[in-house]
Amino acid sequence: MVTRISREVRRDGLTADIRASIDSAIGHYRGERFAFNGSSAEATLTASAVSMALPPGGIDIERMEFSASSGSPSRYEMTDRDRYDYDTVRTSAMNAGTNTGQPSRFAVHDDEVHFNYPVADNYAVSFKYLQSFEDVSASATDGASNAWMSAGERMIRSKAKQFLYEDVINNLQRAGLFETISERERMKMKKEIPTAGRIIPTRF
Repeated sequence: MVTRISREVRRDGLTADIRASIDSAIGHYRGERFAFNGSSAEATLTASAVSMALPPGGIDIERMEFSASSGSPSRYEMTDRDRYDYDTVRTSAMNAGTNTGQPSRFAVHDDEVHFNYPVADNYAVSFKYLQSFEDVSASATDGASNAWMSAGERMIRSKAKQFLYEDVINNLQRAGLFETISERERMKMKKEIPTAGRIIPTRF
């Protein structure tokens, strides 16, 4: 992608700037849900817990389904509708003391999912979550490859050229053109997302 962008902007000596622009483009979209960056995992939540780690590589939660071996309800789910700000969730959990029950709110903070109430039972938890890719920082190199550089290639390449024209070449007209193109590609990618649920950027 570095070589291609260099050829398309018809400028030499911009390799480092192009790499930085690609990294910035990936960072720009990192918190958004696309068809290629959703994943699933399972974990165990122990009784009285008020938090649990995000799945490895997880950025944000789309849906959690809880299954208990006993008690009522034995199965329920939490989705984005149940998201709340971190400080409120943490305060609620602290005020609960040793009481336990069914959490009704959650927040994502510091790579953990926090609940507003200590759980009353051991739960098997199934996650639907937004994932990152470990080689994101390396994706600005010529030979790097991950889903951003394949499934999201046109979107990332266009956004990278926007940043390059804005921040390095100082051509705002061309930057505006590639901002429009990158948004068009983004909307195409959004249409490919599975319809069951959605992920939005982390708020806390």
